[in-house]
Amino acid sequence: MSQDQKMHGILNLLLICSYFVVVTCSNLWCFKCTATREDPNGLACSEFDWSQNYQVECPKSTMCRKKTSTIPLANGQEIKSIERDCAPQLQDVHKYDFARREWNLSQEVVETAYSSGCTVGENKGRPGPPTEYCYCYGHFCNQSNSIGKIGSSLILLHILGLILCSWAHSKS
Repeated sequence: MSQDQKMHGILNLLLICSYFVVVTCSNLWCFKCTATREDPNGLACSEFDWSQNYQVECPKSTMCRKKTSTIPLANGQEIKSIERDCAPQLQDVHKYDFARREWNLSQEVVETAYSSGCTVGENKGRPGPPTEYCYCYGHFCNQSNSIGKIGSSLILLHILGLILCSWAHSKS
């Protein structure tokens, strides 16, 4: 087997693997952690390590969220409080069933609830700066300060794989 054939096989395998990483997940996956350890089911963001323990499937959301609050202390220092989760996008909808002649309550995912990116919330008299809310599309995009880094990396990986495969095919 020639060096070009080996490279071609490796590139095809890489492309197929990267395709399945993105496509096989039917629902969005986000990182989830809480600001404190008070929630017995939650993991603290202060101990966030990108492990599977912090990964949750989001069947009722199309975006991930990262919420950052800054709390000033009396000594002049500040504490940053971070929460990660699926973006809350469920809305209660009342629908009338004409056949049964009754109203039914259902929930729908509002896909246009947020724009991708970060916004600063209102300052409602709480000490310190207002809370920052960051929303993003893509699996595990709420992982760091650079929101969406993983999603962008996967797209670039796909493009690079396609270019490399085309180049490998043109050489053979």
